Parts: sequence; structure tokens; C-alpha cells
Amino acid sequence: MISGVHAAVAVAAWLFLLRGVTRSAFVERAPDADIATAFALAVLIASAAGSASAIVAGRAGWSPGRALVLDAVSLAAAAWALAVISLGPWTRDLGGVFAIAIAVARLAPAAWAVVASKAPSWLALLVAFGGYAAAAAWLPVASLPLGDQVHYLLFADQLAHGSAAVSVDAPAFTRILGVPPSPADAATHVADTALGPRPIQGYALPLLILPGWALAGRLGAGIVLALVAAWTSYQTLLILRDVLPARPRAAGWTWLIASACAPLSLLATHIYPNVVGAALVATAYRLGWTAPSILPGGPVRRPAAAAALLALTLFLTPRDAVPLLVLLPFLLRERATRARTAVAAASVALVAVALNAALYGLPIPYAGYAFG
Repeated sequence: MISGVHAAVAVAAWLFLLRGVTRSAFVERAPDADIATAFALAVLIASAAGSASAIVAGRAGWSPGRALVLDAVSLAAAAWALAVISLGPWTRDLGGVFAIAIAVARLAPAAWAVVASKAPSWLALLVAFGGYAAAAAWLPVASLPLGDQVHYLLFADQLAHGSAAVSVDAPAFTRILGVPPSPADAATHVADTALGPRPIQGYALPLLILPGWALAGRLGAGIVLALVAAWTSYQTLLILRDVLPARPRAAGWTWLIASACAPLSLLATHIYPNVVGAALVATAYRLGWTAPSILPGGPVRRPAAAAALLALTLFLTPRDAVPLLVLLPFLLRERATRARTAVAAASVALVAVALNAALYGLPIPYAGYAFG
């Protein structure tokens, strides 16, 4: 009953916030319409995730009444912040501060439930996604996709049009970044192979962000990577709870700090493969070393699955494969599972080599870098 009331209050409050951030008076006081839209999306995403997480926490660990009260306080704080920024014209920088402050306020109740071990571990995934997705919604008006980011977006767009051949398309580059490309852009990102121009950094990240890019442009690509980062955050909590079973709050606070601070919070909102590598490594580390056993007798290690996940970094960049080189020897130490682990890693490596042979004409991992 209380959870039903909570859900109704959450929906009503979300609609109230929607009305507040779409009022003409609010939009007209923003620097421009794009910034007002980004602010609205960040607030609405965080608010929806915050209430959904609080309801789950109330049903799973907290009392539903406590979850309702804390979420109501969080909603009141968000409404107050929105009222304050609506008092007059506001700048982009001030809007960013308020958007993140509102996101923190809305996600705080559920985050506290995770820290206090009053909610299932998987709730960390929803909490982290709410925060990272809100930041991803704001980022397009706060920061240009500089460096490799614009090229990953360009190549995703070209893949969306059915072309494996890539190029630094000048009009698209200028539309995304606001300045034309230089000769160095093509020289450092496009490999001239016998089979045609190919991305030096590979196809993995452009393919991963392609659905988001096709649906919602840079925002959609950012949401995809926010989900990957949220998975990394969730795996971090699981590892911490595995290694600190007697100190759940220490594990919870460490998870919160790791998820909210650099590097994870920065990787979550930028178009780089690092966060994908982090997700693979964190998941592999848990499967290979810390995952608890269903039966008494200690952890159940899954070295073959861990090795396969680590080998997937062969599709990213050479630096992402450092954990593979460091951790794989430890996975191979167990004689009982050595053959299976080696086969798992080798199978993924062979797939990477075969794909590079077909796409680049060069049967080695990271084939694009041989041309760069």
C-alpha cells in the first residue's frame, strides 16, 4: 500500500518537475534552448532513477514508509533548487552546478540504502546509471567531444549508414565539433589498408555506441557508455562486498567514493573505450577471484569466463590489454582449469585476429595501429 502511494507521489512529483523545467519563463531565462533542454533531461533522468531506486530500497530492505519520507525530502530539495535557479537569468555554468546538485539530491536516498547494505547490490547499478546518465545528458552543452571522441562518433555514424570504410568527413566533423578537421585528424585516426580506409582504434567502440548514436546522437552514445560505467560501478560494489564481508558499510562508502570520483565518473561521460575496458576487467576480476560460493567452502572461481572477458580487451586499444597480460598468468596457475582457461582466452584472441584479417588484411590484434 505504502509503495503504491510512493509510486503515485513519485509520478506526480516528476510531472511537476517536468512542468517546471519546460515552462516558457524558465526556458527564456536559460542561455539558450539547448542548454535548457539539457538541464531538463538531466533533472528528469535523475529524478526518475532516484524515485525508482528509493521504491525498490523500501520494498527490499528499508521500510516502505522510510523510503517514502526520504524520497519526499529529496523531491522537496530538488523543487527548491529548481525554484531558486528560476528566480532570474542563469548561466551555463550555474545550470551545471544546479543540475548535478539536483541529481545528487535525488539519488542520495537510494545511494544511502546501498551504502548501509539496506538494499540489494544490484540497486547500485540503477543508482549509478541515474547519476551517469544525468551527467551524460548535460555534457553535450558543457564540453565538446575533443580528441578521439569526435572520431568515434563519426565512425559510428558511418557504420550506421552501412559502410565499413571510414573517413574524416569534414562537414560532419564541423557539425559535431564546430571547427573543421586538420590533416592530422585523418593521419592519426584512419588507416589506409589494402581493403580500404579503416579506423586505427578499431570498430569495437563505434559499434557499441552505434544504437545510441542512431537514436539520439551524442546524447544516445553517452547514455550507452553511462550504462557500461554503471555496470562497472556495480561490479566494484560486488568486489568490495566480497573482500569485506564483515565491514559492509566500509565497502559501501568505498563504492560510493569510487563511483562518484575520477576516474570512473569522468570515463562514464566521455566517448572513450576506457570505461568498456574497466567493465571487462572488473567483471573478470570478480569471476576469477572474489565471487562468493553458493555452497560452503569458499569462493567459486570461474577462470575460463574471466580469461575470455579479459581477452575481449583485444578489441579495444593496446593499453586496455595490460590487465590481460598481468592477470592471465595468475588464472593459468590452477592446473585443474588451466586448459579450459587457455582455450577460452585463445578462442577470443583468434576471433579478434580473424576479424582483423578480414577487415584490415592483417591477422594480428590491434591491426589498425600497425598502419597508424
